Amino acid sequence: MIRLRRPRRDGLCSRRERSTNGMTVRRPTTRTSCRLLLTVFLSLVTLVGCARNPPVGSVLLPPIPENYARLWFYRLYIPSDTLNMTSVSMNGTYAGYTQLGGAFYRDVPPGSYHIEVESYGRDFNQSTDVALVVGQEAYIRVDSLRSWASDLGRGRTIGRDTFYARLILPQIARAEIGQSFFDGGS
Repeated sequence: MIRLRRPRRDGLCSRRERSTNGMTVRRPTTRTSCRLLLTVFLSLVTLVGCARNPPVGSVLLPPIPENYARLWFYRLYIPSDTLNMTSVSMNGTYAGYTQLGGAFYRDVPPGSYHIEVESYGRDFNQSTDVALVVGQEAYIRVDSLRSWASDLGRGRTIGRDTFYARLILPQIARAEIGQSFFDGGS
């Protein structure tokens, strides 16, 4: 009768060592340890990449500083909307980026502000003006319209993003941004 032996795998996956009581113990090799560390690292990177900021409603926000006003910028989370971010500017100065389902604020001195969003398409009423007094909060919702600049031809559909800055009533805006992800402030 011929007996087949299993190939030894001592050098590939583990080392066998005899302990003092005569039992065989498997110890992982460097290759196995590296694979385990790599798996743990990639799992953590995946989890961190999926993590979002907390909702605005769960964040303890500081009060508006003395002699300042607060201007909020946000985009509603609409699953079918574009994931592209757009740059927001106040009086021609960069204020931040709005992303789908995100909200951020800027504490600014009272005064008049012209709010614009970066956009591929050019339409009327894409920007808005707001006048702020000390202690006031104003809310700018950034909306998008994908169908404004599109190409429908030869079996393809290409849509370019056109964004709009809209001044929203405080009671409506507070309800809308309560579930938005907090992207920071001032």
